[in-house]
Amino acid sequence: MTREEIEALINEFNAQVGSRAWTSARAGHDTAIIDALKEAGIDISAICNGSTISFSKKVTLNEEGTKIIVAQ
Repeated sequence: MTREEIEALINEFNAQVGSRAWTSARAGHDTAIIDALKEAGIDISAICNGSTISFSKKVTLNEEGTKIIVAQ
């Protein structure tokens, strides 16, 4: 997966930040984003603890392109 594709996934994630709506379609969408990031080898520990995903803050990719970090 290219850095551009990873950043597109991050943009999709950030579009969900702050949304209180919850449907099964959104759950599937969010899970697909997380799964794709994991498959790309991205460290997602800043947003996912293995059982829950936090959409409280926007994120970005670190300089090395290996880890999700909370945006400043």
